[in-house]
Amino acid sequence: MELTEVAEQRVPALGRLTTVYHPLEDRVRISGQVSSDDVVVIWVTRRLMDRMVPALVEWLEQQDADVPRADLLQSVKQTRAINELTEQTRQEGSTPVSAENAGTTWLAASVDVQRRPEQLVLIFKAAPDAGGQQAALPLRALALRQWLNILLQAYSKAEWSTAVWPEWMREQLPELASPARGAIH
Repeated sequence: MELTEVAEQRVPALGRLTTVYHPLEDRVRISGQVSSDDVVVIWVTRRLMDRMVPALVEWLEQQDADVPRADLLQSVKQTRAINELTEQTRQEGSTPVSAENAGTTWLAASVDVQRRPEQLVLIFKAAPDAGGQQAALPLRALALRQWLNILLQAYSKAEWSTAVWPEWMREQLPELASPARGAIH
């Protein structure tokens, strides 16, 4: 099992993951591999997502805060990340992480965001009375942009308000909705 050091305790790190909006649950489901044969499913509510997204976007924006027209640069970087993810998916023909094979399934009660110069680490936590499970998701800037794109697609599919998203990401929505783009995971 791949592990990462987090606040002096060992937390399983999510490797490959698939993130989808589940209409029946009205939540986002993150299915992540923590080892070659172990899958964790984490459910995330809109309320928690609305609190998490601004912190993730802020970290990206701080990378280029001193650049003139930083919003334009963010938009260009986001478009590149989307195109690269689409190309990776086409080339690799990657299969989604199956939620049906999950060893554990739980609802995230909170997310700790650890900001590091070269990456963010999200620590998803279940409520203590629900077993206190935790899982870490380390993301470098490109992977974070790609995952944020997937989350924005989930917001669009769920018809949730995108008010927490910056304009430089929301402008990608018409492109995201295009059926020609295919499945991305």
